[in-house]
Amino acid sequence: MTSARMHTPNSSRFSLRHYIDKSMTRLLPRHCLFCLEKIHKSHEQNEKSEVCHYCSEQLIHNSRACQRCALPLKGSESHICGNCLSHKYYFEQVYSPFIYTNEIRYLIRQLKYHNKIHYAQTLAGLFIQQSKNLEDFRLPQQLIPMPMHTHRLRQRGYNQALELTRSLSRHFQIPMDYQSLIRYRSTGLQAGLNARERQKNVRNAFKITTTGRNSSLSKVQHIALVDDVMTTGSTLNEAARILKQAGIQRVDGWIMARA
Repeated sequence: MTSARMHTPNSSRFSLRHYIDKSMTRLLPRHCLFCLEKIHKSHEQNEKSEVCHYCSEQLIHNSRACQRCALPLKGSESHICGNCLSHKYYFEQVYSPFIYTNEIRYLIRQLKYHNKIHYAQTLAGLFIQQSKNLEDFRLPQQLIPMPMHTHRLRQRGYNQALELTRSLSRHFQIPMDYQSLIRYRSTGLQAGLNARERQKNVRNAFKITTTGRNSSLSKVQHIALVDDVMTTGSTLNEAARILKQAGIQRVDGWIMARA
């Protein structure tokens, strides 16, 4: 099976999985991933949530963060962190409601490295629940999942950012574009690199496809890039730079957790 077929939103595989998920949700009671208590449906929760309301409230929220890059701030810092004051960034604002620790780290690592693809719905649901608490939260015209190089995509079998974007796109009724921006240069893992090494590692790693230049991107001015976790912001910034070169006026980041 080719990667294109694996990741086409209207593919038979995706439709079958969606049907099974809906059927199981109706037939079986859901229990919280963390406390194992039965989940009682509330108007604030996603219908497929695997985290109860109590446990979701106990997660470590990124409640006091830089208004630009969502870096958690200390008590004495202003609304903008030192890095954003001293560096040039191509993205406008990052929305990241959780700190990358404990339970959130567990969910993300299970999604990325242990084939728990359905956890994308759980993480997206938590993001949706907290979006009303994010300062100056603005909806874009289009959502783009952070691209993954084809070599790594073949190794993993799926792009976790695309799985997250599916749920967010469906909830907010915002179109998803997974074809216009691609990662055409294979890069080493960012983990373990310092900020300068991360910037160098992703330099010129992305490009706009012919499809993007001729159709999708030409019709929008405000895009949000979706990803699971952000550390220094180098990857997001490089992708935003390429999008700005293509004429996009505003690029935000929708990130599940901030490290």
